[in-house]
Amino acid sequence: MDWQRFAILLVCLGFGLTAGCGGGGGGAGANDATSDTGGEKIRIGPPLPEVVDETGAPSTSAASRIAFSNVSLATMEDETILPAQTVLVKDGIITAIGEAGSFSIPANADVIDGSGRYLMPGLVDMHIHAIVGTDGEKDLLVQLAAGVTSARIMWGGTTHLDWRARIRAGELAGPQLYVASPGLEGNPPYWPASVVVTTETEARKAVREQVAAGYDFIKVYNRLQLALYDVIIDEARALDIPVIGHVPRAMSADYAIASGQSTIEHFSGFAPYATTTGGWSGAIDSSKLAGLIEQIRLQGTWNCPTLTVRSRTASQVASLRSNPAYSLMSESMQSWLDNSLTQPPSFDRTTEGRLLKALVKALHDADVGLLVGTDAGVQYVYLGFSIHEELANFVDAGLTPYETLRAATVNAADALGESEVAGTVAVGKRADLLLLDSNPFANIANVNRRVGVMAAGQWYAQSTLMEMIGAD
Repeated sequence: MDWQRFAILLVCLGFGLTAGCGGGGGGAGANDATSDTGGEKIRIGPPLPEVVDETGAPSTSAASRIAFSNVSLATMEDETILPAQTVLVKDGIITAIGEAGSFSIPANADVIDGSGRYLMPGLVDMHIHAIVGTDGEKDLLVQLAAGVTSARIMWGGTTHLDWRARIRAGELAGPQLYVASPGLEGNPPYWPASVVVTTETEARKAVREQVAAGYDFIKVYNRLQLALYDVIIDEARALDIPVIGHVPRAMSADYAIASGQSTIEHFSGFAPYATTTGGWSGAIDSSKLAGLIEQIRLQGTWNCPTLTVRSRTASQVASLRSNPAYSLMSESMQSWLDNSLTQPPSFDRTTEGRLLKALVKALHDADVGLLVGTDAGVQYVYLGFSIHEELANFVDAGLTPYETLRAATVNAADALGESEVAGTVAVGKRADLLLLDSNPFANIANVNRRVGVMAAGQWYAQSTLMEMIGAD
C-alpha cells in the first residue's frame, strides 16, 4: 500500500463503530424504521431540502456587500422573531441590523429579498468524520447544501488542517472547520490510526506534537490508561488546548468530568449513572443521575449525544443506501460507508434510543450544555443532511424547535470558543446564515425549507448548491 492510500486509511479508521466512535450505546432516530402510510413507504435516513421559491435571490453572490431586506430575523439570542429587518453583510461580516428603512442599503450591494422569509444562523455539526480521498472536497459542499456552515472533525489529519486553512482564506467552499487530533490511545489501540501512548514521556510528547501540528483539540480514546489520561489532561491544560472525546474505559464518567474534559461524546460512560440497570436498558434512574448532572453543571462539561448514528441497524442498510443523500456523498465517502468496518450492528436499539432521548431531556431540563452532532461518516449517517435527523431526534426527545436550534448554533459557538464571532445573528459576527421560507421555531422541518445559504459572506441559492453537488 502506498503512503497516500495508507494515510487515507488511517484517517478513515478514526471513524467510530459499535466499540468505537458510535459505540457508547444506542438511540432511535426520527426515521428509525420503514413503515407504510396510505400505501406509501417512508424512506429511512435524512430528508433532502424541500424545493421553495427563490424569487428575489441571486443564484450566487460573492459581492463585498450583500443585504437581506425586509426579512424576519431569528437571531437565536432568544425565541423572539423580529419582523421586517434589514441585515447588511460586508466582506463576510454582519455590519448592520435594523428595521427596514432605518438605514440606507449601499447602492453597490446585492440585495436578497427577505419578504415572507426568515433569517437564522447556520447549523453546526459538532461531530463529523471526513474522507480525504481525491474527491473528498465534494463533501464540504454537501454540508453547505444541508445548511451546515460549521463542523467539528473528530479525528483529524493534515488534509483536514489544509481544508480548514483554505476555507478560512476563502480559497475553498465549505463549512468553517474545527479539527481534533487523531485519538490518543492505549496499547493495543482499537484503530491503527491512533497515537499510542504508554509512558508519561510519550503522553506529553503526543500532546505537544498535536498542538504544534495545529489541531484545535486533543482527542482521547477508549483504551487510555488512567494515569496517562491524567498526564494528557495536565499537559493540555498547560498548553491551553481543550481535551475532548470518549470517556476511556479505565475510568468513570464522573472522573473525566472532574478532570476537566471539555466535551464528552455519545454519553460514553454515562449508563452507570443514568439507568436502573447500569447499561442502556431498564429505565432512567433519576436519583443516580442527579449527582452526575450536578457535577456536569459545576464543571461546564459539554455533551454531544449523537443520537442519529445510534439509531442505525443492519436491517436498515438497503433502505439507507437507496436514500438520495447516499448518492450525493463523494465516491470516497460512499466506499467508506460500504466498508465492512463501518456497518451498523444487527441488534435492536429501540430501548436504548428511548433511554438516550430521556437522558437528553433530563440534561436539558437541568440546564446542562448539549451539542448537536451526527457522527456522520459511519453507519450510513450522511454528512450534512443527517443533521436534520439529529434535530428531529432532539425535538422528539422533548425539546422545542428553538431549544434544539440553540444547541446547534449558540451552544456550538460557546463550546468552540467562538461565541464572539458566531452562534447568533448580530453585528460583528461572521455571516454564516440560512434564509428560510418558513418559521424555524414553528416546526423543526422548516429548517430544511431553505431559499439559500450564506457561508462567511458567500451566498448560494439552495438550487445552486444542489446542482453543485450533482442533485437531479
